[in-house]
Amino acid sequence: MASGKQFLSSDEIRPLAKRSDPWGCFLIAHSSGFTITPLIIFVNWT
Repeated sequence: MASGKQFLSSDEIRPLAKRSDPWGCFLIAHSSGFTITPLIIFVNWT
């Protein structure tokens, strides 16, 4: 696998490495929803 520095400089990579708390919260909620919703449907169906 090629290193990122072969394509981008360190100044270009640094902003991509920052954390995004709102986006992270959304992804956790989204994945939890995709897991819990089918379980709820299945439990109510049976």
